[in-house]
Amino acid sequence: MAHFSYKAINNSGKTVSGTIESATIESANEYLSRQGLTPIIVQAKSGGGFDLNNLFAAKVKLKDMVIFTRQLATMINAGVPLVRSLSTLQAQTESKALRMHLLEISKDIEGGASFADSLEKHSEVFSPIYINMVRAGEAGGILDEILKKLALQQEKDAKIKQKFKSAMTYPTILLSITGIVFIGLMTVVMPKIGSIVKDLSNGAPLPPI
Repeated sequence: MAHFSYKAINNSGKTVSGTIESATIESANEYLSRQGLTPIIVQAKSGGGFDLNNLFAAKVKLKDMVIFTRQLATMINAGVPLVRSLSTLQAQTESKALRMHLLEISKDIEGGASFADSLEKHSEVFSPIYINMVRAGEAGGILDEILKKLALQQEKDAKIKQKFKSAMTYPTILLSITGIVFIGLMTVVMPKIGSIVKDLSNGAPLPPI
């Protein structure tokens, strides 16, 4: 999420200014319009410092996406309206990044956009396959079934990713230990051996090797 400074005209014709947090400048303009304001200038606010929270907040973990998709499918299947479902999941999720994305998506849907079009504005979180399947589910009236399939696929992807990490753990540890041992041999053991051999040779020159 980014911070945008703005100048706008309210319903009384007065110029107002402030700062809002939004994913893109387009969604910032849409938000101001829904507040009854006519945007004049909307621009990204430059920060003077380096904010680690903003750096890591944009990333949504696969585990959080799996939980979100599974719960959303359950709520849609139970007949809960989409906007209400998103608001509930927004309040429940532990991921700050996902919470901010869901806030923007809810606002877009309330403004008349489709679910798929709203997701498309957050392509850094939702893949093209995810978006297109949601679009097909909306068109066919089977959004809950599509979300269940997406959740199942995400769970499979998460398991494969975990297996890959587990498989790479042993070689990584082995290579690390090998590197440490090699450095230790070359910097500690070999010089001592060279010194011992030199002493045994009574000062005679040793081969370079």
